[in-house]
Amino acid sequence: MSSDRVGYTYFFREPRALDAALSLFSSNEVVSIWCAGVSTGEEAYSYSIMARERNLEATIIASDLEEQALAFARAGRYSDRALRRAGPRIKERWFQHDRESWVVVERARRGVRFLAHDVRQAPLEPPIGGFHIVSCRHLLIYLGKHEVEPVIEKFRSVLAPNGVLVLGLAERLGGSALSRIGFEVVHLEGASVYRRVEPKRIQETKARRIEVPGSQPAPSDGSARASQPITQPSRRSSAPPGQESRPSTAPSKRVQALRLQGDRALDRGDPTLALESYETALREAPLTADLHLRSALCALASGDAGTAKGRLRRALFLDPDCWPAALLLAELFRSTQDMSRYLIQAEQGMRALGGVTSEELAPFVTGQNAAAEWVRRMRKVASTVRS
Repeated sequence: MSSDRVGYTYFFREPRALDAALSLFSSNEVVSIWCAGVSTGEEAYSYSIMARERNLEATIIASDLEEQALAFARAGRYSDRALRRAGPRIKERWFQHDRESWVVVERARRGVRFLAHDVRQAPLEPPIGGFHIVSCRHLLIYLGKHEVEPVIEKFRSVLAPNGVLVLGLAERLGGSALSRIGFEVVHLEGASVYRRVEPKRIQETKARRIEVPGSQPAPSDGSARASQPITQPSRRSSAPPGQESRPSTAPSKRVQALRLQGDRALDRGDPTLALESYETALREAPLTADLHLRSALCALASGDAGTAKGRLRRALFLDPDCWPAALLLAELFRSTQDMSRYLIQAEQGMRALGGVTSEELAPFVTGQNAAAEWVRRMRKVASTVRS
């Protein structure tokens, strides 16, 4: 398995997959990445540059079997051909032109470490909590038939709970391997990544109800209304990979109260006050998809489509069945004539809707109740906002 086999590489190759994985993180977060089979380093530096373009701090371990390829990567000196997908602004910001070469600047090298490693052997020692992203693209196709699944299992063992595996376009995990190893497919930004889940979760097919502001009357005693939380294994767990504990199945009374407080503010037309309540609730329950959905609506009401898209992506990452988030994100893409992404998100939303009962769906599409008004307001804002 020489690095020559994956030596046909260049900067920003198949960038949608990289961008999709990085889109799951918010500005100023620290993202831990393992790039396996990195060859001469273009992909590792691509992750570093794209992360910093998103205001993320990336720590990257880039591994390959061949020391000669790693020495080339550490030098960080590349030809015009390697940068043929890089635009003028990227070249100017992240490279220095030196005669016939382009040299990666120091701030893009920061946090990138190259080391020799064979993916068929024991996996790398992960950081505390595991890697957030493991990227192994265009390498598995060169492994033997019986080598691929053990390598995938090694990748999973070092991923953080809810961490993602990024593969090349020609590399796919079939349904049986997904359920057996413990991954599920997440469709984002025109690309597919594989999220680590507990194997039993793959078998859970019962649709989960997504509660929205105004979908239930406020309790007369002023207490927070009960809700159906969206729970997932923690991506930021401090426990070693594979030893994470299951989160609570219900939000705390304080989170419920903050959610209700935000809903009431949103119904009054005060998205700023509503966002304060939702953000406070998210600090206590960061893996609650419907809170990210609510905060996206606040961003839209304030005219910030970019932030809204990020929050909707996070909601869908935490809960791929969050159909209101998928359909609202589709509306945003449609409003900017991004029809390819619109179709992808609309399809995801319709797939999720397939498991929703007519009773659950009715408040979103008909009637004069608060839930229907909430969705109408979402669609109206989404149709007028331009990124």
